[in-house]
Amino acid sequence: MTPQEIKPIVESLLFAAGAPVSLRRLAEVIGVAQADIKPALALLEEDYATPGRGIFLAEVAGGYQLRTVADYVEYVKT
Repeated sequence: MTPQEIKPIVESLLFAAGAPVSLRRLAEVIGVAQADIKPALALLEEDYATPGRGIFLAEVAGGYQLRTVADYVEYVKT
């Protein structure tokens, strides 16, 4: 699988997860090597780094998670 093929799968998994997902777990679920996940994560990080996005990719607690951009936290809390 190419990083472009892996990227939307990773995005779906992170979106559905309620907690950070480890690189190991992402690789297990997708059925690829951990090294194959990293370029897909880099592509996602690049996508979310563009201005005007409401979420970003964070590396946290030994895994990866989609998080709300600080500017919009109050709306999410409401």
